[in-house]
Amino acid sequence: MDMQFQFDNTLYRQTHGVAMGSPLSQVLADIFMSNLDKTKLKHAIDKTTPYCLYVNDTFVVCNNESHASYLLRLFNDAHTNTEFTIEHENDGKFHFFDITM
Repeated sequence: MDMQFQFDNTLYRQTHGVAMGSPLSQVLADIFMSNLDKTKLKHAIDKTTPYCLYVNDTFVVCNNESHASYLLRLFNDAHTNTEFTIEHENDGKFHFFDITM
């Protein structure tokens, strides 16, 4: 796919994935991530609790910083077109979607 769009007088080109705003985006993201979970990431996920996936948002509680770094590296190496980020708790709180835990 090679799609162009303009925003704020800047021309952008989308080269991977589903067209932005497509109703298929959420469904295909869910299928893609579920496939990664059951194949390349299965071993790590089976050892990690809790683990929660909602479309393209993943919630994982890690034992320590080295475990978090290991999982982030593993997830980012699972596919060339995916990039995971990490968010740490702040003042004993963590934000996931619109919920503060």
